[in-house]
Amino acid sequence: MNTSVLLASVLVTGALAGAIVGTVLLWPTVHLWSPGAGRSVSQIFQASLTAMCAYGAAMHVLTHYAGPVLTPLDRHVQQWVSRSALFAGRHWQPRIISFLILTQVPCVLVGGATLRWRLKGAFKGVFGYLRASAVSLAILIVLGLGASLFVREVFDHARLARSAGAAAVHVR
Repeated sequence: MNTSVLLASVLVTGALAGAIVGTVLLWPTVHLWSPGAGRSVSQIFQASLTAMCAYGAAMHVLTHYAGPVLTPLDRHVQQWVSRSALFAGRHWQPRIISFLILTQVPCVLVGGATLRWRLKGAFKGVFGYLRASAVSLAILIVLGLGASLFVREVFDHARLARSAGAAAVHVR
């Protein structure tokens, strides 16, 4: 299979899964924080899908076109993480923290801005934008946890199938 087709299918699946998870998280959130906003489930789904697509687009731009800017920053952020009292003793790899700061933070902020834009009135003001960004982060955390559980299950299934196949060959 062509790598581009595989990547596109993963991205579309991820955006749809993110929109579903986002709808589940956003619907009660929107009704809790702005009960008079009157947003339907379809409006919330559309906003969530748009936010996931905006997140993906921002990630694409950062990873494909921002290299000349991010590469020198990456070195400086890694050095800062290595010397920072905030991260001392936590045994976090500076490369991972730098990746999260330089790519994930801007993408979460783009997702939050998209949610705020699409759900006008539900996330008013600066604190509304921060809440929308927090919801965007929560969606991504749930997606990440779900993806890691899915991958773990696939690998466990493959390991069990390989073990059963080896046992069947051994019996013959």
